[in-house]
Amino acid sequence: MSGVMCLFSNSVVFAQNNARREFNFHQENIRTKKRNNDLQKASRAKGRSNQKNGNKIRFRFISGETNKDKLKGKVGKEYNKINSLNIFYNSIGIGFTNYKNEGCKGNADSGEYTFCENTLTEKPYQIGEVNVISILYNFGNNLFFTVGGDLYASGYLITLDGESGNETVMKNPKPLLLFPTTLQFGLKFSKLELLVEYRDSFIEFKRPDSGHDTIETSGTILFGLGLIF
Repeated sequence: MSGVMCLFSNSVVFAQNNARREFNFHQENIRTKKRNNDLQKASRAKGRSNQKNGNKIRFRFISGETNKDKLKGKVGKEYNKINSLNIFYNSIGIGFTNYKNEGCKGNADSGEYTFCENTLTEKPYQIGEVNVISILYNFGNNLFFTVGGDLYASGYLITLDGESGNETVMKNPKPLLLFPTTLQFGLKFSKLELLVEYRDSFIEFKRPDSGHDTIETSGTILFGLGLIF
């Protein structure tokens, strides 16, 4: 009788141990799956965070014009048509700007626009075109501020002598100093940027007679749009 009871007791204990092991194994599987799910969620959240705050490519197009009677205290008239494309990777950008220039210079002594009244020819007294490369740095995200300086310029400027009608052709602008010439302010709406730019560029050409002529913007206000990828 005692042998039967012992056998019965051992069977019960063995069954209980098996049940306990199966329960523990099941619980461990649940915990493992939960850990895997938590890791996957954390990885996806990190990926979304990196995508939101990490590498960003921006394209900005800015356009406008100057049409002023006096530039930097000089007597005369000058017109610039300005188009600019900015490309950013994160906060650092490069700008490509085109200036189409036309104007005239007056007599600084008398204050009269004597050189602007061209009776010799139909040509303008000053005409030129310049392409400028700038370096830019962006601060901020939804509300942003960007500062830039001109790095390199290429192009030409042609001026006309007010008395003889002879043309002076100037190429290869003088080297630029990396002073701030561009300030941008704007707002971001989702993937779209609205911005306003203050530009104060000064491109100088040396004349054969050791003088100089310039293409300048003198505080021009431009407007633009940007896209973020």
